[in-house]
Amino acid sequence: MKEFVRIVRLLGLSALVVTGTAQAATTWYLNDVIFSDPQRPGVAPEQAVGWFTYDEVGNTITDWSLLVKTVGSSTANFTYDKSRMTVTPSVRDGHVGFDAKTFDAAMYYFGFGFSGTLATAGDAIALTSGIINHGWRGPTSLLVSGSIATSPIPEVGTGVAFAMGLLGLVALTRRRQA
Repeated sequence: MKEFVRIVRLLGLSALVVTGTAQAATTWYLNDVIFSDPQRPGVAPEQAVGWFTYDEVGNTITDWSLLVKTVGSSTANFTYDKSRMTVTPSVRDGHVGFDAKTFDAAMYYFGFGFSGTLATAGDAIALTSGIINHGWRGPTSLLVSGSIATSPIPEVGTGVAFAMGLLGLVALTRRRQA
């Protein structure tokens, strides 16, 4: 029994160390991201809404839910949806983009720029540029305003490591009380 307690304590304490150094993916939410078409001033502006999850370790976008709609409308003009199309997200310093190709070969693009990188940005970033190109209507909409803000999402392994750490502390406390 003593050997078991020693092993659990060692695993638990090492799990707490791992938990402290584990990096979480970050979900970025679009805030008031508005686009307009300079070639068609009479057309209502568009709003991009949704989120994307950025993995700092792989420098990749791992998941997203994005849609573009006319400002004031509840109906989406276009949704960047993995189930209906092939979407290739791209990340580089100061830019995030989503190339989309529907199964009927129509091409779409949604992207935006900012100062810095997603890894070092902090909690919010003001967008400095952006573009929406709807393959079905041709003209391009350019960014007027907007920002993105974060919300950290712990990885599943982080929770498991934290639980093991707590078990190790419980075992250590029981040992000292005995």
